[in-house]
Amino acid sequence: MRFTARCGRGPWHRTASRLAAGLLALVGSPESPGVAPMAAAAEAPASRAERVVLASWNLRNLCALEKGCLGQRRSSHDWRRLRALFQRVDADIMALQEVESRAVAERLAGPGYRAFMSRRPGSTQRVGFLVRERLLAGGAVHAVAPVRALDVGDLRYGMALTLRLGPTRLRLLAVHLKSGCFEAPLPRTVPDAPAAACAKLARQGDVLARWIGARVAAQRGFIVLGDFNRRFDSETQLPEKARLWPRLARAADPAGRLLRPTAGRRPACWAYARESGAARYYDRYIDHFLLSPRAARHAVPGSFRATVIRPGPGRTARQAQRRLSDHCPIAITLRAGAKTAARRDRR
Repeated sequence: MRFTARCGRGPWHRTASRLAAGLLALVGSPESPGVAPMAAAAEAPASRAERVVLASWNLRNLCALEKGCLGQRRSSHDWRRLRALFQRVDADIMALQEVESRAVAERLAGPGYRAFMSRRPGSTQRVGFLVRERLLAGGAVHAVAPVRALDVGDLRYGMALTLRLGPTRLRLLAVHLKSGCFEAPLPRTVPDAPAAACAKLARQGDVLARWIGARVAAQRGFIVLGDFNRRFDSETQLPEKARLWPRLARAADPAGRLLRPTAGRRPACWAYARESGAARYYDRYIDHFLLSPRAARHAVPGSFRATVIRPGPGRTARQAQRRLSDHCPIAITLRAGAKTAARRDRR
């Protein structure tokens, strides 16, 4: 027997109509201008990402609120400022430097993120990532692992993960390289303090070049990001063998085609305090993104940005550098369908 239901215009129909109209007003419809659709789908687990904001931030010895570390403690107000800055960046994946632990990183980010931090023994200056949980839940981000080879003598580890961006798999490596050799020749033989720093940075450069070469041999795209403690734009006056940039660029591609969005840019971070001498100003970037040709195809042109830190009421710029960070977050946007990237630095 076939059962056929008839919907008449009685009381039941009027009640159902009112309920349907109320539900439509609540969630909106594609034809209703000014009404946002339900946002639940946006937070669903992602097996692959279509658009990713990728960021990096050195947080200058960020430790637990109660104890601080390396002579630096933040107040509750400082933490609120740092969280607000993090939210302004709105990163899907952020590489972190100088963060004590996973708990500290997740306190910074708040709900919706998971942290992965290296476990370098005896140090509070650790490297890691903050990742949106929906990217992890669906498998768009996976294979997170430390890179201990960068420790060439009591130095910081790296941290790597795999990002599935559309059909492309990219390997991301977060780094914080040796400080103290910002633009001096590599390597140096003069027995002074900068020479020791330069020798260690040169060894880390060799490790990075091998890591890059392995990705190229596997035909995998990659991005190296973080605090390189090296002003690549200032290396142009040095002999090629004394420069770090050519070592890395040629490991990626015989023609040296490695995208560096910071190339030729002057940092906006703390620039407003430069004239008065109110704070230290760094006129060349040491925080960078290095994108292989395969990864560079997904970089949205013009998407590079730095989030400038302002002191806030009752604080000088110098105080803000100490209590917040002397680095500003930098970010780029990656998109699965992007075709061409911004300029490539081949110097």
